[in-house]
Amino acid sequence: MQTQKALFMGRITAGATHEIKNVLAIIKESAGLIEDLISLGEKNGRIPVEKLTKTLTKITDQVNRGVELSTRLNEFAHTPDQDAAPVDLNIAVERVVSLSQRFARLKRVRLEAHRKDGEQSVFTDPLAFLMLMFSGIELLMNHVGENGLISVEPSPAQGDIAAISSVPAGTTMAMDDAKTLMETEGFQRVEELARNLNMPVRLEGPPLRLVIAEPVGSPV
Repeated sequence: MQTQKALFMGRITAGATHEIKNVLAIIKESAGLIEDLISLGEKNGRIPVEKLTKTLTKITDQVNRGVELSTRLNEFAHTPDQDAAPVDLNIAVERVVSLSQRFARLKRVRLEAHRKDGEQSVFTDPLAFLMLMFSGIELLMNHVGENGLISVEPSPAQGDIAAISSVPAGTTMAMDDAKTLMETEGFQRVEELARNLNMPVRLEGPPLRLVIAEPVGSPV
């Protein structure tokens, strides 16, 4: 499990730092454009205010994006601090969805997080739980197809702590898809991670939905 955790952290960190590099590249490019606009304005005696404002807005947007990415990455880095702790399900869902966005874009899949009112929590291994949700997201991303939608929500029903749903673009998944999915290495990986946490998992549908249930013998 420790090796799996290390590989997972490396993969997520690599994805997040790649996104941060993209943010810095856009800021650098925009700063260069501002220099060119100012230089051009000095030559012709007219500063292109509208273009400058638009470029500055772009920089501000990227700075905000960079702050969010670095904050999420910092929070993620502290996830292994405890092997067992209360995990806020709303925060966990938002965190794993935020850190998975790059992987979703590469698959051309939309990925959304949904919150539930009130406090929703489970006592478990925080990092292993994120691994489980990420593996579930990846499983359905590989199956839903381009332009499909993956949504993640906490506490979808009594006795369940999270659900990962898939909605393909233009076609409807059949129940046979669930049977096919259960035979894949991806689903076997999900089952293994779930067993380590004593959390039963099941596939429902159509549309396909992976549900993670409460730990056996442990109250949420």
